[in-house]
Amino acid sequence: LVDQLSGRSLGLRADTTPQVARIDAHLLNRSGVTRLCYCGPVLHTRPDGLHATREPLQFGIEIYGHAGLEADLEVQELALDAVQRAGLKHVTLDVGDARLVRGVLCDLHVAPPALDALVAALASKDAAELKVLSRDLPAAAQQGLQALLSLYGGIEVLALARERLPRNAIVTAAPADDFVLEGELTVRTASGGILFRATNGRDSVRGAMLLVTPGGKASLVSADDSGGESPLASAIDPAPAMPVHVKITVRGMKVEAVVGTTTLGATLPAPLTRGEIGLIAKRGAGVDLAGFSLKKK
Repeated sequence: LVDQLSGRSLGLRADTTPQVARIDAHLLNRSGVTRLCYCGPVLHTRPDGLHATREPLQFGIEIYGHAGLEADLEVQELALDAVQRAGLKHVTLDVGDARLVRGVLCDLHVAPPALDALVAALASKDAAELKVLSRDLPAAAQQGLQALLSLYGGIEVLALARERLPRNAIVTAAPADDFVLEGELTVRTASGGILFRATNGRDSVRGAMLLVTPGGKASLVSADDSGGESPLASAIDPAPAMPVHVKITVRGMKVEAVVGTTTLGATLPAPLTRGEIGLIAKRGAGVDLAGFSLKKK
C-alpha cells in the first residue's frame, strides 16, 4: 500500500474484527453466548483535524452465539455508556438496516458490482449518481431507492417508510405472539417463499420458512445460524400452481401451513421462539405476496 501523504510504501496488519471472529469460531469454540472486546491502533489515510493523529485507537466489542435483537441492544447500550463515561455529550447513534436495500430490489437480479455501486451512492447520499445507476431498474425500485436517501431521523421515519417504500421492502415484526399470516403467494424462476420466526444468524438468516420451488416442491424448512436448511415436514410434490393461497398459523412452537388444498404441520426447533416475518428469494427468484394479512392470536 502506498501512503497518499508521503508516497512511501506501508505494511498494514489485518483488520481486527475478522481475527476476533476466528478466535470465537476456532480457538474458543464455546457453546452459548461469547462476549469479546479488543483495542488497537487503526490507520487513517488523512488526519481528522489539524492536530489529530493518523493512528487513533479503536475499541471494539463483539457478541457471538445469540441471534436475537437483545445482543444488538446490549452492544449499543455499552457503546453509549462508554462514550458518556469518556465525557462526550450530545451523542447521536445512527442505526440502519441493510435489509431495506435488499427489500427494494428483492424481485430483481442485480450484479454484485452494480449492487455495491448502488449501496455506495446511498451511503454518500449522492442522489444524482443513484439516479444514473438505477436508470435501468423498474420505476418502483427507482422510487424506493430515492426514498431511502431522505428516510433518516427519529422514530417518525418508520411511519414514513411504510408510506413511501414498496411493501416488500419492510419486514413486519412478529414477536413471540402467536399469529396467522395469509395471502396469495407467487414464486417465479427460482426458490422463494415466506420467512417467519427469523433472526440474523452468524453467517446467514436463521428461522423457519415456507419454501416453494416453481415446478418442484413446496416445503416447510428451518434454517440454522449458518444458513443450512432442514425439513420440518414432508414436502408437497409437485408444488401447486401459482399464485396459490397460503395460510400460516403459528401457536407457540407449532406451525400449520395451508398451501392451496394441502396442509403441512410441524414443530419448530427450540431456538425459534421469536423473530420476524418477511419474504425470502433465492438468487434469481421473484416472490410476491398479494392480499397480505397478519393477525396476532
